[in-house]
Amino acid sequence: MIFEDTVELTPSWKNSDWVVLVALIAFVVVGLLIGAKKLGARIVGEAVAVIGSLALANIVLPYLYPMEWYQKVITTLFNNAVLVNWIFYILLSAAFYAVIFCLWKLVFNHLIDGVKDAPVVSRIFGAIIGAADWAILLIAVCFLFAALPNWLGTNTPSWVTDAHDYLGSSIFANKLVSLFNQLTQLLGATGRPS
Repeated sequence: MIFEDTVELTPSWKNSDWVVLVALIAFVVVGLLIGAKKLGARIVGEAVAVIGSLALANIVLPYLYPMEWYQKVITTLFNNAVLVNWIFYILLSAAFYAVIFCLWKLVFNHLIDGVKDAPVVSRIFGAIIGAADWAILLIAVCFLFAALPNWLGTNTPSWVTDAHDYLGSSIFANKLVSLFNQLTQLLGATGRPS
């Protein structure tokens, strides 16, 4: 009686899981074959800089708002606090992006130049960069196909809905898709009727 119910130790894999896994393997193999390249590190660096700059702008902006000079800028621009907040958010994001990306480039270009003389280390570093590039691509695709149905609402083409459902069925991408669904709903960036 104890063994009547079968317990599945591994979750059932779907085609979407194989696609995601094969993409990871392909990125890692390409990284192993070509080694550490500045282009791969730049792609990772740009993603890190974008996410980091947006996060830092979100952290800094609330501290600027109560300052007297910031309030003067608001009154100068027709008492439109939303406009001023967006302007400063974009300016802060751009400044943080430039700093983070420059630091990233300095460090990783130096590392890549340093491992050129050691081919094994270069290939291992290339595989790590390849896996990071895969993660960035997965995040971007999941965000796009999670956000598009929310943005387009009833005007969403069937292939976008199919891609959303396909990614949502993956063990790897499911959490990202649901997270981005919640994020777009939270931000109110939705074309769906509430």
